[in-house]
Amino acid sequence: MADGENNNDASAGEPSKLCDLLERGWKIFDEVDSTNEPLASTSIQVRVKRGISMLEDASAMVAQLDLFSRNEELEEVATADLRYLLLPALCGALTLSRPAGTEG
Repeated sequence: MADGENNNDASAGEPSKLCDLLERGWKIFDEVDSTNEPLASTSIQVRVKRGISMLEDASAMVAQLDLFSRNEELEEVATADLRYLLLPALCGALTLSRPAGTEG
C-alpha cells in the first residue's frame, strides 16, 4: 500500500508512486547538496523547486495513506516504511537551498 498511485499527478513522465517520488526527490537533494554550481543559479533553483514539489507530493500521499499512526510505536512501523519518516527533513533541507525571500 505504500506504493499507492498519486491520482493528482496528471503530467506524463512524472512519478506516480510514493517510492518513486521519494527516490527522485532524494536524488535531487543529493545533486543539489553536492553541486559546485552556485545555489542561486537558475538551473539549481529549478531542480530545488522540482525536488520540493516531489517531496511535498510524497508527504501528502503518506498522510492520505495514513501510513503512520499517532499511537504507533517506532518498533511497529514497517521497515520498508521507515524511509518515509525522512520526507520532512529532506524537504526542509531543499527549502534551505532557496534564496531568502523566495516562495513556492
